[in-house]
Amino acid sequence: MGKSQKSYMSIKSKLMAAVAMLLVASFMVVSSTYAWFTLSTAPEVKGIKTTIGANGSLEIALAYGDSTTPFNKDKVTSGVGDSGNYTTWGNLVDASDAKYGMDKIVLLPSRLYLPTTNVTTDDSGETPVVSIAEYLATSPLSYPVYGSDGRISSLLNDTVYGAYDGTTQFVENPDASGLRAIGTASGMTKQQSAYRQAKQDVSIYLSGAQTKAVNSLGKNGNDLATVIAAYATTGGADSTYDITCVANIVTTLTAANQDIEKAIRSYFMAVMAKEMQTETDAVFDTAVQAFNQLTIQQIVDGGATVGGYTLPAIDSFDAAIADVCEKWDEINTKLNNASGAMPTDPTVATETDLRAVLITSGLMNIDAVTINGLTKAEIRADGGLGQLLEAYMDAGEFLVQLPQGSGVYSDIAEVTGNYQAPVVIKEIAYGEIKAENVKATMITTVPADSVINLKGAIPEAPIAVGGGNAAITDYYGYAIDLVFRTNASNSNLMLQTTPTQRIYSDSTNQETLGSGSKMIFAPGEQSLSSEQMQSLMSAIRIVFTTKEAVGEGSTDTRDKIVAIAGLDVSEATSTADGGYEVSVKLLDYDWTVSYATDGTVSGIVLDIDEENKFKANDSTKENNFAQKLMALNQNEATVLTAIVYIDGDYVDNADVATEGVSLNGALSLQFSSDAELVAMRNTELFEGTGTDGSSSSTPAQSESESN
Repeated sequence: MGKSQKSYMSIKSKLMAAVAMLLVASFMVVSSTYAWFTLSTAPEVKGIKTTIGANGSLEIALAYGDSTTPFNKDKVTSGVGDSGNYTTWGNLVDASDAKYGMDKIVLLPSRLYLPTTNVTTDDSGETPVVSIAEYLATSPLSYPVYGSDGRISSLLNDTVYGAYDGTTQFVENPDASGLRAIGTASGMTKQQSAYRQAKQDVSIYLSGAQTKAVNSLGKNGNDLATVIAAYATTGGADSTYDITCVANIVTTLTAANQDIEKAIRSYFMAVMAKEMQTETDAVFDTAVQAFNQLTIQQIVDGGATVGGYTLPAIDSFDAAIADVCEKWDEINTKLNNASGAMPTDPTVATETDLRAVLITSGLMNIDAVTINGLTKAEIRADGGLGQLLEAYMDAGEFLVQLPQGSGVYSDIAEVTGNYQAPVVIKEIAYGEIKAENVKATMITTVPADSVINLKGAIPEAPIAVGGGNAAITDYYGYAIDLVFRTNASNSNLMLQTTPTQRIYSDSTNQETLGSGSKMIFAPGEQSLSSEQMQSLMSAIRIVFTTKEAVGEGSTDTRDKIVAIAGLDVSEATSTADGGYEVSVKLLDYDWTVSYATDGTVSGIVLDIDEENKFKANDSTKENNFAQKLMALNQNEATVLTAIVYIDGDYVDNADVATEGVSLNGALSLQFSSDAELVAMRNTELFEGTGTDGSSSSTPAQSESESN
């Protein structure tokens, strides 16, 4: 029974109950007056006013299914207790949950694959293309094959869809739907695949720790550098300092250390995959699930048994992992000490407070920090400020150097490698002369031979055993399968670019405020220039497809392209961590057809006019950039798939990192209807808390994350 039928039966039963109660009262009256005379033989209750609440809606769900329980759009339901279940009707699909495995996907460049049979010519077959039926092949992306000379020799069209196994990998499954990886499956064992992912994760998390440390300097370095400069130049027993920034530093560096913890976990996952290389898939899966439940301390301590496998003691491995674990624990202790030593009013901290929070805690030994190579003692000595000025003149800038042993920033550099961030020193005094807002650089200076090489300590890969599993080993894209429905007539599904409320257009509830269609990127393992980052982002493609019957009355379907979106980097806005937030908009694209030497069609390539890259505003609403995707039939579920990939025809080798990852991105897609929708009023949801987010549409939203 459908939702509307259930609602109708519920209302009907309530009305019947109300009628029954009134009938009982009527019979009682009749009984009491029967001795006098009979006024009725069939009493009725009339005119009970009942108003049914209106509900104009656009709803979304995750179109999830696999070979054992394939997705059926007519079976999507809703009921009590469904909140958080994205496979039932609602207004949000959150793909960031670890159970979907999206964090495992690192995209490599590819090309959208349309079979050449889609090309139509005139009757003679000799004239250029007349039309292209835009249907994706079973293998939606083509990927490059490289010759021994390093050049691309060909493109292969055998990518497969994979479903996440809930532990470590995506496994080939052509019948799956929901959240799917697109890539190649080389028949690795689960141990090999888990090892490969874990080794990659070690690199990614170490990079993440360094990026977070850089961001911490970027956000708090101005205030910290000012404190250090004041302490070094004019400090004394009577001095006071504003060390409010230290609380923020503790928070940001805690996040960095959590990434180091994840790198440690990934290292041990690689070890376990190697050690269990001869075990069956079932035994290894059990061990992985048990391993994921262990605390980091249990892993570091060794001796824990997971699925019949006992983790070795840490000292049985390369010294690098022991050093990283020791450094991770040391950082935790220092951060906790600093947090506990903060004075009641950090804006007027004494020099004693300053030393307790920074030096005694171990957070930062500012006595060891140098400015242009000079220590605090040297700067405070006679003529020290003059030396500092000379050093500044020689270097052309102030360098606040954080050497090995100077605190948590340098501790992180010991694990990840050195890094730096630009800062501004608010004031440096030299006698009667004061310099304000002086540009400087904060930089860690750990000797190269003191940086711990955890990546190099990872053991060799597991050996192949038997036929292995068809696991995705190289990722070229991912697909998000969604299903929509609306009770409005004559409506179109639109891509919503501007952030808007998912339920009530004039609501102030921040929890129901959508983010619009956008991608937010953070820098990856290497620092890229803004031009490089934007060039790389401009190669991202989101292909929207829907299921269409192969022929009238056929149960077979094919994936038809309804629109292709890209990122409008011309309107990119920078984020606090040095990344960018970019709007997703529909591309105004065409196709280029290539021919072989014999005149046959050899390929179809997406062609984008860089001058007029995006479609004009096709919105029927004010203050929105909502663009039409497809028509929706009233009260009928419609499937829409978003395929995300990097277009190899538009990405340049100069725009990517030389190792690890170039960018980490988070994608949000928001949808709306061009029909006027008025959601059923719920006071608590409507009022909420926070600032106003206004729009005249009722959108649904999907959020996903990829690397």
